[in-house]
Amino acid sequence: MAFYAGGQSENYIQKVNQGDSYSFTVGLKDDKTGELIPFETGDILRYTVRTNYRSSDIVLQKEISVFTSDGKAEVIVLSTDTDNIEVDKYVYDIELSKNDGQVITIIPDSRTVCVLPTLEVCPQVSRRI
Repeated sequence: MAFYAGGQSENYIQKVNQGDSYSFTVGLKDDKTGELIPFETGDILRYTVRTNYRSSDIVLQKEISVFTSDGKAEVIVLSTDTDNIEVDKYVYDIELSKNDGQVITIIPDSRTVCVLPTLEVCPQVSRRI
């Protein structure tokens, strides 16, 4: 099983301005055929952002349990979610809890890379205060 996240760079660096919305698509592909493996009813995808991997404090978390008609997940972060995040660099991962009880961290894909993806929050003058 291969994983991909549309709209992200290969090294999983995301950048967002404080107070801005952003979204990206996450999907699974078969390693051999390249065909999409759809998420299923009962699956839950969690996008979690923390200050560092040791931190118990969650800066941002989104759970996705409703998937697109082609079986992908659309992670949508609203401007209200990023309004009060301090300008800094954070780490994130995306975990899949399958409907059969399996839990798999799909981003980063530890089979190929052992580097935590980063979310960089940039300052924005016009954000709501």
